[in-house]
Amino acid sequence: MDPQTALTTNVVIVTLSGVLAGCYLAWALLPSRSERRALRWSENADLPLQESPIADRIVARLRRDAITAAAGAAVGVALCALALLSPVGKDPNFPITFLPPSMLTVSALVSAAVGVRAHLFAPGPLSRRVARPRALTSADYLGFTRRTLWLATAILSLCAVIWASWLLLHPAPSFTPGLAVAALVIGLLGVGGVPS
Repeated sequence: MDPQTALTTNVVIVTLSGVLAGCYLAWALLPSRSERRALRWSENADLPLQESPIADRIVARLRRDAITAAAGAAVGVALCALALLSPVGKDPNFPITFLPPSMLTVSALVSAAVGVRAHLFAPGPLSRRVARPRALTSADYLGFTRRTLWLATAILSLCAVIWASWLLLHPAPSFTPGLAVAALVIGLLGVGGVPS
């Protein structure tokens, strides 16, 4: 593929990614989406949400998390759009080597920064407490299917990290460093995102 065709293709892909990120952000801004998500969460965790005096705070927290992730993805796409102005924009592997890693990395960093700075969940002294016979784990909140998907993602991500590390240490004649670095970044994010 000649450089001009690669640049045109990359511009189209980044534009479509930007439109999708904008749609995801608009969808995350809908209040009804956060309310439905909070109700699903309360059903999975078997905690009464509708009678809870802190239900509004839970919905607001879930909404903020979704908006943060969507905004991070949009910023990642914007960084890719800026990268199109450099010689890297004419690389045919640009949609694989730069777009997913930048979107995922920026989204993870923004979500982590907002999550660390968020106020701790502190119910009022007169709020109803729900007693549990054992300590809660992520399985109580995510459920078996979602935890299994997270574990499968972690295993695939770990395989990608090992493969990318091997390629970076022992390059073949048809080696593309950008693909190996992209696999390494995405793999590390996948392994780091597994709930305990």
